[in-house]
Amino acid sequence: MPTISKAKDEKLIEALAKGSSISEVAKIAGVSRPTVYSRLADRTFQQAVIAMRREIKDAALGKLTYAAVSAAETLEGLLAIPTGDDAPPPPSLRVQMAAARSILELGLRLQNATELEERIARLEKQAEQGVLR
Repeated sequence: MPTISKAKDEKLIEALAKGSSISEVAKIAGVSRPTVYSRLADRTFQQAVIAMRREIKDAALGKLTYAAVSAAETLEGLLAIPTGDDAPPPPSLRVQMAAARSILELGLRLQNATELEERIARLEKQAEQGVLR
């Protein structure tokens, strides 16, 4: 197996984790395609790519979660009926219904995803402890 520098290995890991093709990865890291395939055969290297991919996904999820709060507030605002003399006109009934539907659908999806994530975490823990066969 060819020996490459830690810096090139890190470039390989990052490019692979971001979904680049083998040819793109080789070019980015300045190595040959066979070297990329060789590194991919290494279990420790594979785990590093998986960990980096998880970090990237977690960062994206964090941004989406933050944006979801703002989106939910926007939808909630569309449900509200303004009051007072200087209040803007209320959104149409169609807009209010669409906002309500979106809130309910997204809330259920989030609940399902959270429950599924918890179940997977429990199963992974059991698998690590040897409870699952």
